[in-house]
Amino acid sequence: MEFNDFLHMFQDLIGNNTQYTETAKFMYLKNYLRGNALDTIKHLSNAELATIESTFIPPTYIFS
Repeated sequence: MEFNDFLHMFQDLIGNNTQYTETAKFMYLKNYLRGNALDTIKHLSNAELATIESTFIPPTYIFS
C-alpha cells in the first residue's frame, strides 16, 4: 500500500474519530508504520507525538 493511501485510510478510521485521544491516535500510527516512515517518528514518545500536528509527516511520504 502506498503511504498516501494508508494515510487517507488511517485518517478515516482513526485520525478523524473523536472517540480516540490524540495520544491513542499516535500510538495506533506508530504501530502501523513501517520503514522510513516509522524511523522518522519511532524515537518520539506518544506524549511527544500527541503534541505535534499530523502535518509533521514529511511531504515526501504524503505526496510520493
